[in-house]
Parts: sequence; structure tokens; C-alpha cells
Amino acid sequence: MVASSQAEVLRGWGKLGYPRRALRLHECAGVLADRHGDEVPSDVDVLLGLPGIGAYTARAVACFAYGQRVPVVDSNVRRVVARALHGSAEAGNPSTTRDLADVEALLPRTRARAATYSAALMELGATVCTARNPDCARCPLPSCAWVDNGRPAYVGPARTVQKFVG
Repeated sequence: MVASSQAEVLRGWGKLGYPRRALRLHECAGVLADRHGDEVPSDVDVLLGLPGIGAYTARAVACFAYGQRVPVVDSNVRRVVARALHGSAEAGNPSTTRDLADVEALLPRTRARAATYSAALMELGATVCTARNPDCARCPLPSCAWVDNGRPAYVGPARTVQKFVG
């Protein structure tokens, strides 16, 4: 990929959308080749220094590729945590500090179990504890503050939505 031109990368990317992502991936491949011996680093802070790698991707790579015990937080995980721990129907606006601390506290202490648990939280939010039609009867969690409180409607602040410019 590094030897390819930006035009070749964009042609290869095709209709996947967000062509800027392809360009950042190309740039990232160049940095990996030049500074990291064509190896993807395992350290979250080093990953965060790579072009196009944000907090979610850095933590996901460290967790799922290298089996590290780091919290990985996506919208599904935030929803499961909001319901099970905080008794809220929705997670509200993201808070990196709060979200990471909540998931960190839930992770098993062993590295191997933590990575599996992170994947399970994501899958639970995607398939059972869904945004519109949660299937609480199929939920494997032993307790859920939201269900215990009668599944109250969300009463927090309205979620902010990123504006698209372009």
C-alpha cells in the first residue's frame, strides 16, 4: 500500500465512502513502514500518534490484536453500561473519561478474559441490548439497573449531533 500513489489508493477504495479515510490509511501505512518497521504498535499512546488512528481504534487494536486489558468503548458498549450500571435507557452524550472509567471497572483482571469480555459487551449491545428493541429476556447479565427500575424513559440531556459540513 505504501508504494501506491494516492490516486491508486482512492481507486482501490472505490465506493466504500469517506475517501479521506483511505488517504489517512495510506499515510498511516507510510508511518508504520518508516518508523515502526512495518509493524503495528501495541501501545495505545503510540497508536494514537499514528495518522487516522483515534481513541476507539487505538484501544481496539491494543485489545483485540494484542490482547491488552484496555477498555474499548463504542455506542453499543455505552448503552449496555448506561442501562445495566446506571439505570438509564440511553447513555447520553459521550464522556471519554466517564465512559472509559465505567468499562475499565467492569473488565476482568486477566488480559485474556478482558479482551473476550470487551468483545462480548459490544456483541451484547449490538444484538440483545439494542437501542430500539432491547430483548431483556435474552440478556445474560445477572442484573440490570434499568430493568430493575421498570425500564424508565431517558430523561437526560438531548444528545448532540455532529454537523456535516460539505
